[in-house]
Amino acid sequence: MTESRVFSHFTIRTDAAGRACAVFHLLVPEWRTEMDADGSCRSVAVSESVFDAASLAARIANLARQGLDRSVSEAALQALHDVQGRVQAAPPPRAAFSLAAVAEAASDLVLVTRADPAAPGPVVLYANPAFTRLTGQSPEAVVGSNWRLLLGPGSGGEAAKGLEARLAAGAEAQACIPCRSSTGEAVRVQLRVAPMRDPVSGAITHFAWIGRVLAADGATPQQQADRDGTTGLPDRAALLRAVEAELGAPVASRSRGPCLALFSIDGLEEISRRFGEAAGAAVLLGVADRLAENARRADVVGRTGEGEFGIHMRGVALRDAEAAARRLCCAVACAAIETPAGPLAVTVSAGVAEARREGGPDAAATTLARLLSDAEARLRAAGRVVPQPAEVVATL
Repeated sequence: MTESRVFSHFTIRTDAAGRACAVFHLLVPEWRTEMDADGSCRSVAVSESVFDAASLAARIANLARQGLDRSVSEAALQALHDVQGRVQAAPPPRAAFSLAAVAEAASDLVLVTRADPAAPGPVVLYANPAFTRLTGQSPEAVVGSNWRLLLGPGSGGEAAKGLEARLAAGAEAQACIPCRSSTGEAVRVQLRVAPMRDPVSGAITHFAWIGRVLAADGATPQQQADRDGTTGLPDRAALLRAVEAELGAPVASRSRGPCLALFSIDGLEEISRRFGEAAGAAVLLGVADRLAENARRADVVGRTGEGEFGIHMRGVALRDAEAAARRLCCAVACAAIETPAGPLAVTVSAGVAEARREGGPDAAATTLARLLSDAEARLRAAGRVVPQPAEVVATL
């Protein structure tokens, strides 16, 4: 018997979540027995059968094994796939409000520039009122200018170079930059830049710049030296202050540790020499991102030198800290880092040391120096960490 003698036709229904199903309409209703809540039975006429894609595919396979006609089922499955494809490809509904109005009301500064990271850098097309409040420059005055007008005089060159290298690779970028406010006060701005893509071609058409003022440079010396200008991570001094603060805590208040893990990018100078400084800067930022994204929330990740990073691991034993360091090495090596020269495979070496509890009035300072020395010695002795297949899967 052919399916056309059982079903008059089929229709496709889609619910609010975009899930589609095929509804087969029977030529002759079927009578089925159903049991009510009180245990009594009744006959119910059923005029349609409903299938999702999986159950319909199973029906087709079963009919094929029996050598029966499956033409209606195959047509319905193709229609299901067509509908699901259109639902997935459909653009999301547009917001019923103006995104420009959101930017106008934001307390963070917002810039929109052209997607041209090449020298002299992206040109400003839009600046919101928060930008004017910070810098004293009106939108009319900055449109058509280079984004570097944000930078304070003679400063921020390294951060700007690394940020523009990241943009040239088509990746999101972050940096902590010095900026001169409208009152002449030097402030630091945490800047995040995201590529904006054409919804059809996927090509980058603009960059969106969002900046938040962190603190005035003249407030305290500690605020001035809190962040690395290129990566936005805590710098070496800030990282060691965090370690020293934990070492200075009473022994009873900390169960174990802390541990200090140091990481070094393998062959960073060679990468910069062979592929250019922009590629080296992109690798530096890429490694910084992967370490920060994969470290524990309780840990402090900082930049300790050129191509070097440190992580203050709180409350962990040496064995656990070494395992965490290896996992972080694998997180860096598991996928290539995008650079202006193309994707580059990057590895890092790691050295981990655990604090020793010693007595004496100067125990904290002595232990910090020894902890740092031990970690540096282990880093020098370590080879690069290349993940095994199982470790790559675990990292992903």
